[in-house]
Amino acid sequence: IDIIAESFNSGTTAFSTNARKGYIAFAFNMSCPPICVLAYPQKHVLCTLENGPVLGYEKLSISQDGECICAISEASENSVYIYSVLGAALIAKSSLTAATSPFAVHFMSLNPAD
Repeated sequence: IDIIAESFNSGTTAFSTNARKGYIAFAFNMSCPPICVLAYPQKHVLCTLENGPVLGYEKLSISQDGECICAISEASENSVYIYSVLGAALIAKSSLTAATSPFAVHFMSLNPAD
């Protein structure tokens, strides 16, 4: 897949999978990085998510139903982003407070079914 080959040029900063849906999501290591969401085993790009942080992502998490991705930006920005996989769009963005930031960076999951 060309998109995976491109990631080897810049590297990745965050990665997540959803085995139930067969989704793989990763963020490139670059300025204003997109998040690429792939379907496996079909090996095609479901969507490319943009409008994120300037410097990069620390963590990604795909929801259980595969419809959303939660992403946390690098520590210099301290923001959480929620993306729609189906709509390939940013749904929400919020700054993390100093009190929640360390927790969010180390422990993050997204499960709307819970």
